[in-house]
Formats: sequence, C-alpha cells, structure tokens
Amino acid sequence: MGCDIHAYIEYDDYGDFKYDMWAKLHLMRHYLLFSVLADVRNGGEIEAVSQPKGLPGNLSWGVKDEYDNRGDGHSESFLHIGEVEEALDRIRKTEWGSDDLEIIYKIMKELKNPRLVFWFDS
Repeated sequence: MGCDIHAYIEYDDYGDFKYDMWAKLHLMRHYLLFSVLADVRNGGEIEAVSQPKGLPGNLSWGVKDEYDNRGDGHSESFLHIGEVEEALDRIRKTEWGSDDLEIIYKIMKELKNPRLVFWFDS
C-alpha cells in the first residue's frame, strides 16, 4: 500500500491569524514531492525544506474538520509561501519536477498570507 498526501491551501485575508480554507487539493502520489515537503518517503534523492512541524494552532475550521475525520495520518505539517517556493526550486533541479507544486505556488502567490497544510496516510 502506498502513501498519499492530504493537502489544503489556507489564507488569512486580514492578517489577524484567522485562516480560512481556500481549497482541498487532490494531488498525485509523488514521493519526491513528499520528500521535499516533509522528508516523507525520502530515499535520499532530495533535501526536505522542513521536517514535519505538526499542524498550526490556528487551523481553519474546514481543515480542522477534515483532519478530525481523517482516520490514520502522520507527518502533519504546513509551509508558508517562501518554503513552498524553496521546495519548488529544489524539485525543479531534478529530472522529475512537479506540476502540482507549480500550480500550488501560482495559486498561493495570488492569496494573502497563504500556507499549505498537509499530512500523509499509510
């Protein structure tokens, strides 16, 4: 059985640290992407931008509800736009790339105070 990611984009329009869920993302299984985001399923091909940080304390209601009803999960984390940009730079240097991360980054650039929140199963 493989490992999948459950990912969400959140934003904070007013800078008051009250985040809203912008989107639930449906990402392909891509272990190099998982490796660069949080060192999950990393065979040493790429350096992760961060070890899993846990979920932020001010999780949006929509993402919190998804997480509370997740079943099994592990390696919960979140990345701000600068970290997503760094992950994208690292993955672009490989032969694989990631269209999913390219799109996520473009979306996040259009939002105020965005972050990518995610966890993995299996």
